[in-house]
Amino acid sequence: MLLEGKRIALLVGPGFEDLEFYVTLMRLREEGAKTVIVGINPGEIYSGKGGLHAKADVDCNSVNSELFDGVVVPGGLGS
Repeated sequence: MLLEGKRIALLVGPGFEDLEFYVTLMRLREEGAKTVIVGINPGEIYSGKGGLHAKADVDCNSVNSELFDGVVVPGGLGS
């Protein structure tokens, strides 16, 4: 597992690009990364451009960038 012990934030918002979000999320998890989904409001469920949904783990105001090794910004209407 190449990313064991790494923390990666994935940003999500209304109209996110479904495959850019979910394929990346799955691959990061497969490689052992701890993923945190960051949205506008914690617990909010967002709809992607293709109809998939994603739920935010935390809101963007409560995360500390120093605690992450990387960030993913998927395309879509909110990017």
